[in-house]
Amino acid sequence: LGQCGALERSTFGFSSPFGRDSDVFVHAVEGRLLFRFSVAERVLPASVVNDEVADRLSRQDEQPVRAAKRREVKDQVLLELLPKAFVRQKHIAAYIDPEVGILVIDTSSDKAADELQSALRDALGSLPLRIPDRPGSAARMSAWVAGERPLPANMALADECELRDRSDRTSVVRCRGQNLESAEIRSHIRAGMEVSLLKVEWAERLVFVLTSEMGV
Repeated sequence: LGQCGALERSTFGFSSPFGRDSDVFVHAVEGRLLFRFSVAERVLPASVVNDEVADRLSRQDEQPVRAAKRREVKDQVLLELLPKAFVRQKHIAAYIDPEVGILVIDTSSDKAADELQSALRDALGSLPLRIPDRPGSAARMSAWVAGERPLPANMALADECELRDRSDRTSVVRCRGQNLESAEIRSHIRAGMEVSLLKVEWAERLVFVLTSEMGV
């Protein structure tokens, strides 16, 4: 990842997973490849730009101001303010397991994941990818809560879930701090709702939330 230029809004690239003091860009563990994608962007709120543009236009002799003049003033404001803006960095860890054939990206943002994949394709030349099949994820979680299907080994229900109506996705029931095996929650499933989000516990060591989109 290079430095964000004085007139660049953002720049991105790969950086060391061990931090800025390391020049190791890929960390290999038992054939799995850990790496990090970084984005540097200048923080310049639109409201700051708009206020400065409005202030300068208010001093113009020509009123009302033409659209071309407004664009010209805005470009000038950006030219002056961008080099003074703070640079913010964000980092996304990811790893490739060549044996299994998966790419795991540590982000819940589709946009960030797409940016990482595009950069990886540019670096490698090609990268055929597809989203894993996830048939019946909501139905499977619903069966766990309804007691119709056993949970995987060492996994137990926690105290939080979200249920959505199959026919009306805007109809949502959110449960927190509740016994998910209660008759009340199971009645929602029998009435046609399905679990779209479920908090579970693994081996009494790890608590996390699963979504029907395979998010964790």
